[in-house]
Amino acid sequence: MFVPVYVFAPVITDARCEESRCDFTHDRDSVASSDAVLFNLEEIFSVDGGLDLPKRSRPDQTWILLLLEAPYHSRLDLERTIANKKGKVAWIASHCNTMSRREEYVGQLARYIEVHVYGRCGPRSCGRVLRLMDPFADSRCHRRLGRTYKFFLAFENSLCRDYATEKFYLALKHDMVPVVMASAADYDSIAPRNSFIKADDFPSPKDLAHYLHLLDANDDLYGEYLKWKRDFRVELGFPFDPLVCDLCSKLHGVRSPSRSRAHRSLYEWYVNESACRVFDVSHLRFQPVSTDELGGSYDGPGDDEWKKLFADREIESRSQ
Repeated sequence: MFVPVYVFAPVITDARCEESRCDFTHDRDSVASSDAVLFNLEEIFSVDGGLDLPKRSRPDQTWILLLLEAPYHSRLDLERTIANKKGKVAWIASHCNTMSRREEYVGQLARYIEVHVYGRCGPRSCGRVLRLMDPFADSRCHRRLGRTYKFFLAFENSLCRDYATEKFYLALKHDMVPVVMASAADYDSIAPRNSFIKADDFPSPKDLAHYLHLLDANDDLYGEYLKWKRDFRVELGFPFDPLVCDLCSKLHGVRSPSRSRAHRSLYEWYVNESACRVFDVSHLRFQPVSTDELGGSYDGPGDDEWKKLFADREIESRSQ
């Protein structure tokens, strides 16, 4: 006797089994006559997010749920994570006047989307952010923000080649989509595809704000930026641990003279080739920084002035 099984998922049904008396089909018209129905959790959602389930034809029909992911990576968990987020954009800053002029960019961005600023430069606080001498340590503050906000501004205080800090990785770890100024590091080489947003890809902060509003209003579009978590995870720890391990691996791979590289001038490589950039608020674009400006000071508004500005921007955004 063959047991008819309707398969509600694209799975292999011609496997050579010791018990071969089953007849598998993908024909949905066979649901009522099947003795069993096999569901794949990822395949039973309709376009509008509801469950696309057939009616159970009889009490003795067996329903089987096929799970290919751990609960944390399931679509149900992803939808729950997104549904719990009520805030849009968060930013933590302890240095208010920076070489990158990131604060100027955030000031412009906050005109068009509500940005909650934490730390010395804003009106909000979420407790101690990082443990002393351990910038990659997990942060209670970021965990809290990750439960609330969809986007995190991972803007560095300097936009120079290969410079990316814990801001970026903490946002990824805690289920926020980092928005970066990609004039600095090559983020495509250090993070999964579609896991972050480049501010540089938009003509102005206003255009970026419009895109963030679009993602905020569409959970499916926003969820695309979290799907990488099914295949990758972020490991945080004291930075010298992964550094030493990575260094050891690289040393084994570059021992041959043909793969080694030497620099005659440390200054030329570290300073002149740093390709640093700065946000030019008058033209709303990123501009190269001359080597003469590197290491210079920036006399902008005081911390209290920035705090008041961002508090005012927050009030204005809520009233729009």
